[in-house]
Amino acid sequence: MAEDTTKTEDIALEAGLSRRGFVAAATAAAAGGIALAQGTARAAIVRTDLSKLPPYGGATIPAGVRDRAIPNVNGLTVHILEAGFETPGRPAVLLLHGFPELAYSWRKVMLPLAAAGYHVIAPDQRGYGRTTGWDDSYDADPDPFRILNMVRDAMGSR
Repeated sequence: MAEDTTKTEDIALEAGLSRRGFVAAATAAAAGGIALAQGTARAAIVRTDLSKLPPYGGATIPAGVRDRAIPNVNGLTVHILEAGFETPGRPAVLLLHGFPELAYSWRKVMLPLAAAGYHVIAPDQRGYGRTTGWDDSYDADPDPFRILNMVRDAMGSR
């Protein structure tokens, strides 16, 4: 059985199959050679119409914290929460969430920071929440999620 799997791996690699194609071929070999129909993975750039979604956070976002979407940030439409935006010229504080959080996770610390004189910005990072424009297909290139692009996203670079 191990020899059959090795032969299948060699054939799949020579044929230039994707990870999905390789798994399908390996599964077929393990199942006694039953062929599985396999199509190509769809390219799925996330393009959600944010205006059709319910209000962000429902009634749990404090007054003084607003949410908005900023288009064309490194190819994305980035959703942010912000506080302290009323007074121009304030120093900015950028709050970045980790996995599996959202900008929403910062809602309780945003007003105290704004009261201390800061313009507080908390984005939904690439692949999270209401930020759109990234490819969510199975065989998508993971390079856009590398640290350099995450920094560009946070800085608002193009």
